[in-house]
Amino acid sequence: MQEINSPTEKEKSQVNKVISINVSGTKFETTLSILRKFPTTLLGSADLEEFLDKSSGDYFFDRHRQSFEAIMYFYQTGGLMHVPCHVDPEIFRQELIFFKIDSLILKALPKPTEKKAMELPSNIHLQVLWKLLEYPQSSMAAKLLAVVEIVVIVLAVAAFCIETLPQFHESIRMGWEHNSTAAVFFSIEASCMVVFTLEFILRIISCPDKLQFCKGVLNIIDL
Repeated sequence: MQEINSPTEKEKSQVNKVISINVSGTKFETTLSILRKFPTTLLGSADLEEFLDKSSGDYFFDRHRQSFEAIMYFYQTGGLMHVPCHVDPEIFRQELIFFKIDSLILKALPKPTEKKAMELPSNIHLQVLWKLLEYPQSSMAAKLLAVVEIVVIVLAVAAFCIETLPQFHESIRMGWEHNSTAAVFFSIEASCMVVFTLEFILRIISCPDKLQFCKGVLNIIDL
């Protein structure tokens, strides 16, 4: 009887053995019993042995580490999949395909979005101007300009809010010609207004479709 039962006990011990999975330098520990709940997947099948590093005893995968955290969570929870918000959906999709995760999960993932082509005017000089104003990701100069615009907006809103405080009412009533505090507020507001007006004019001049630009709700509000 011992001879008959001993292989079974040995097999149980093998299944419950803790194994280490090295994914691009980050180690994850689990048991074979957890992985074999999903025998059709790479980690749950005999194919896993192909990735065994005999020198270290770890199973090594040169794959995307952040994606593997979600894949390991899938095994540990018995089939729950949490898609990492900081991982590109297409990268995560490729990792699921590699590890042979259930195709139903792949269907549930958002499909990769196609990048929308830039709408540009025909004139080369206007193209440069429109990219600067409309596409911050197009160049470093465009990013810096976008930051400047945000700073100006914050400054304008802050000045508008601060001048409504009771301690500034008298200064504002006296006017910028007779009070230095009122002059500061006036200078800030006037400067911001110049920036907003200039930006709006440049957008109208450089936009590829002026009719659509004028129909835009945000552009109407700016005007």
